[in-house]
Amino acid sequence: MANARFRIFLLLLIVVGSVACNPVQRIKDRQQTYDLDAATDTYRKLIRWGYYDQAVQYIRPRDGDAPEVNVEEAGRFKVTHYTITNTIVADDLQDAEVTASIEYYEVESGVAKTIRDLQHWWFEPEEKRWYQESGLPDFVGGFR
Repeated sequence: MANARFRIFLLLLIVVGSVACNPVQRIKDRQQTYDLDAATDTYRKLIRWGYYDQAVQYIRPRDGDAPEVNVEEAGRFKVTHYTITNTIVADDLQDAEVTASIEYYEVESGVAKTIRDLQHWWFEPEEKRWYQESGLPDFVGGFR
């Protein structure tokens, strides 16, 4: 009799545990977080190596309008170091704030500077991808 109670208790514990954990949702959350990491890393590499025209594909305002990006202006600058220093993801995994430290120089003057680039990323559920709506780094304006 004690053995039967133990089995029922164990079965009940497994059922409650599996419902509480919701492994399907956890997998979706993990994938969405992985996708954010992949998007920010690819964007970082594109900016670092000066592929601003390709980095623009990661920039989209939430309202869907075409981004105003001056790729030619950005081409005046060469990035020497790009580090993501902080990432904060909202609980609903629909928004993220990413902070990057970017060291660069202007090609004509050779003057080196560092900026802190604050980026707002948002998740587009139909396309299942992350977009950044803050635009290219503000090389001209210094810290922003």
